[in-house]
Amino acid sequence: MITNSRLRIALVGSALAAVTFAFGEVWAWAVTSGRGAVEDASVWIAVAVFIALYRAGYVEVRRAGPDARAVVLAVGVVMAAVGIYLKPTSGQDVFAYVNFGWMQYHYHLNPYAHLMNEAPGWKTDPMVTGWWSTVPMPYGFGFAA
Repeated sequence: MITNSRLRIALVGSALAAVTFAFGEVWAWAVTSGRGAVEDASVWIAVAVFIALYRAGYVEVRRAGPDARAVVLAVGVVMAAVGIYLKPTSGQDVFAYVNFGWMQYHYHLNPYAHLMNEAPGWKTDPMVTGWWSTVPMPYGFGFAA
C-alpha cells in the first residue's frame, strides 16, 4: 500500500485523466458513428468510475491537507490538457448560451417568456444564431440568473 497521500492523489489524478480521455474518445466515436447503445453504456460506466475516483481523491486530499495543493494543481493542468485534446461532439449548446445571454442583456427579454426569434432584428444580429432560436430556455432559473 502506498503511504504517501500526495503520491496517491497523483495516481488518482492520473487515473481520472486516463478515464476522461478514454471516455471522451469512446463517446465521440459512438456519437459520430450512431452507436446509441455504446454511447449510453459508456456514460453509465464513466459516471460510476468518475464517482469512485472522485471519492478516492477526496479522501486523499482531506488526508494530505494543505500539502496536496501542488499535486491537485498539477492534476488540474493535466485535466485541462486532456480537455483541450478531446474532440468536440456536441457544440450546439454554446449557441444556446450566447442566444439566451444576449437575449437578456441586449434585448432585455426573459428567455422563459420569449423566444429568440421574437426579438426585433434578431436575424441580422451578428451575436445571434438560428440554432435554438425557437426553443425556450431549457436550463432552469439558476442558469438564467
